Amino acid sequence: IPGYSSFVDKNWKNMAIFYVAIAPEGVGKIRTLPYFKDPFVSYNLTLNDRINLALGLKDLCKMLLNANAKQILPSIIDSNIITKNKDIENLPKIINSKKSNLFSVHLFSSCPIGDNVEKCAADSTGKVYGHKNLYVCDSSTIPSATGVNPQGPLMYLTYNFLEMFKKDL
Repeated sequence: IPGYSSFVDKNWKNMAIFYVAIAPEGVGKIRTLPYFKDPFVSYNLTLNDRINLALGLKDLCKMLLNANAKQILPSIIDSNIITKNKDIENLPKIINSKKSNLFSVHLFSSCPIGDNVEKCAADSTGKVYGHKNLYVCDSSTIPSATGVNPQGPLMYLTYNFLEMFKKDL
């Protein structure tokens, strides 16, 4: 939150970062840009996505206060610090993308796997089409955002990919 950097600098050892995850209706795009080595990622959130983020933020704040959090600093421009349940009522009903720090923790579906070479970057073992010894095994192979931490599905994919990969050795 702008204006709180000195507060954060002094108190970071007693702070934690939490986030709200949703399974969005919106879609994103990943593009390469000339002269840049990193991809450009854009995402279009629907109205329902922004409402679900707002509801999730309110639920997260309630949970944190019930767990004895002293202060919550929502990542929304011009938002007040939340110290009690009544403060939660002042949070927006719809998240404004331009006033909020929104991010994607994992890039999903940028390298979909499957048997259709026209639509998929790699086969079901993670082997990238058109390349001899190139495999992909990360959240980019999952077809869409899970709405929750993807650690379980990624561990499953990794285990299966490695088992199949060992057979090819």
